[in-house]
Amino acid sequence: MERQLKIKTGSLTRNQKDYLSYAKEKVMLEEKLEKLKQQEEVDESKVKYAETELAETIQMLPNCKTRVEGAIEALESFMATISAEAENEPNKKAMESEDWTKADDALKQVKEWFETI
Repeated sequence: MERQLKIKTGSLTRNQKDYLSYAKEKVMLEEKLEKLKQQEEVDESKVKYAETELAETIQMLPNCKTRVEGAIEALESFMATISAEAENEPNKKAMESEDWTKADDALKQVKEWFETI
């Protein structure tokens, strides 16, 4: 029970980090592309390569967003199932654990962040 909670929490935070990483890379590649275009003697192959990199990164953002959304739903569903059966000793123990608190905190933080993207 607690192991699954850790796994689902880890998946949620990892997917958030992936999204943030791609968003940061997108900004960096946009800046790089602008610098390339502003140079007097521009190597078109470098510009084309930078545009391709940027396009691939932009393409990953919706995929990452979907994965974050799926991880949120999975953790919420799992925690709701445990809460609904709180009278069972293993579930009660899980709800009183530090892992439960971490999962709840991570879920709240990621949901709040998710609304901004």
